[in-house]
Amino acid sequence: MRLFFILLLSVLPLSLHAKDLIKECELTPAIWHLSTPNEIATTNNLRRKTGSSEFAHGTWITITGKVTDSTCTPVSDAIVEIWQANSFGGLDYSEPHSTKARKDHNFLGTGSTTTNNEGVYNFFTVFPGATGNNDKPKINIRIRHRDFLPLETSFYFEQSVNNTTNTKKNKTLHDKKSDLLVAKHENCITTIQEDDIKYNFNITLEGKNLYRKY
Repeated sequence: MRLFFILLLSVLPLSLHAKDLIKECELTPAIWHLSTPNEIATTNNLRRKTGSSEFAHGTWITITGKVTDSTCTPVSDAIVEIWQANSFGGLDYSEPHSTKARKDHNFLGTGSTTTNNEGVYNFFTVFPGATGNNDKPKINIRIRHRDFLPLETSFYFEQSVNNTTNTKKNKTLHDKKSDLLVAKHENCITTIQEDDIKYNFNITLEGKNLYRKY
């Protein structure tokens, strides 16, 4: 009996502080009312159109990241969609009559993929040009999953000047929240091409993964 009470006392503090052991990830801020394309391509390679041997103009970049829930648990089988300007700043998917100077006939403009069992996604694209005089390069992104509410937002790039100034255009975001919309440059060489630049943008969805826990 004495041993039973000793064991009970040793377990109580753990149960009382169990909530403190639960990890929490900061939610990715949503930016809605984005200019969404009518159709999203079903490939994660935006650098050329399907069946074409011609590549788009611009600097090649790889976007990679992990989708997690609010407890930092990876979300697998999430549909990730992106759309962006080409390297000249033209929106090929929404500007059919744009000037020749902003057109890139070989750039796909949109893409989609699915997260793997570790919640990881990746895209192969080009560094987007600014769509206006006061805009910074950005990529729009949407996440969909049967167990979570959809999320739409945009992310900017770490080396672009005054990234947080651009995100402040959305008046609901504070400086700290704006920092969550910056893709981090990874100082490494990818296996795709030696001059391919890699960026990381992680996403946290609101809610908890119903079928997976760590």
